[in-house]
Amino acid sequence: MKKIVLSLVLIIAVLFSASVVSFAADPAVELESGGVTNNTLKVDVNLSDNPGIIVMRLKVNYNSDAIKLTKIDDKAQLGEQVHTDDLESKDIYLYWSNPLATKDFTFNGTVATLEFEVLDSSKKAEISLSYNAKEGDIDIINYDLEKVDFKMDSASFDLSGSADSQNNITSVPIRKKDQGLGAWFYMGVGALVLLIVLVVVMVYVKNRIEEDN
Repeated sequence: MKKIVLSLVLIIAVLFSASVVSFAADPAVELESGGVTNNTLKVDVNLSDNPGIIVMRLKVNYNSDAIKLTKIDDKAQLGEQVHTDDLESKDIYLYWSNPLATKDFTFNGTVATLEFEVLDSSKKAEISLSYNAKEGDIDIINYDLEKVDFKMDSASFDLSGSADSQNNITSVPIRKKDQGLGAWFYMGVGALVLLIVLVVVMVYVKNRIEEDN
């Protein structure tokens, strides 16, 4: 009987571990903004579920007919940075590089803020970040020199607010994708399945104990 109980406990442990791994959040780089103030759109670059990195190189993509990048405000959370200086350049990069780091940077939150001048408020600002994710590329690596994958966000921000208003009227950001609810749904389903399995196992054990008695 003890062997049966031990086996069932191990099964439950394995199922629980698999559930946790399956529904663990993926590392992501997200874009967030409060909107337009005084003809300026500020967009925060946020990290979430960062497993640890020493190098991160991200390309900034945006529609230049609606907005113009005027400033990169680094928040000094990922060590040394060599972001693109020439903001008129065709290719703009956010680049943190720490080859002499003694450990990973595991910060989660805002690592930089991008400031854009609004050129055409009748359009939406289309902004995205990207990196080379192919095997062998080292755009994002950790202290052990292993490639780290992050999900990249893309966002569309409304620019039609009163850009020159002194009342700080802000527009509402429109996200192209939002996986939050989907992730919570699947986590809930996984927890429910695990609960059902646990109840079935407990009933089985109870019946076996009663039979032995």
